Amino acid sequence: MTLQPTGTQNSPARQALTTIQKLEALSKVNIFKAMGPHELLVLANRAIVQDYAAGEQIYQAGEMAQHIYCLIGGRVALRREDQAQRILPGGTFGTLSRILPSVFLIP
Repeated sequence: MTLQPTGTQNSPARQALTTIQKLEALSKVNIFKAMGPHELLVLANRAIVQDYAAGEQIYQAGEMAQHIYCLIGGRVALRREDQAQRILPGGTFGTLSRILPSVFLIP
């Protein structure tokens, strides 16, 4: 799992988040809101903070995401062909490709 704030690449201020700050950020993420403090602490200890510059591509449409991305600051635009979706802080993306790596349809 990766926490994904926006900003400049390798920003020292963003890289210095404490476990408590990560725990607080995760508690505001929609898919983790029902988790208790112990479960959030486990996630916080494994979470990696990664900064991306404005306009930087995180992954290509159609590729399997390598992480569950949790946006804790800024915004992300997901674009595919003529569709776009905006992700705001507390939102996630890349989730389904990690939880459901394959979907089989059986007629």
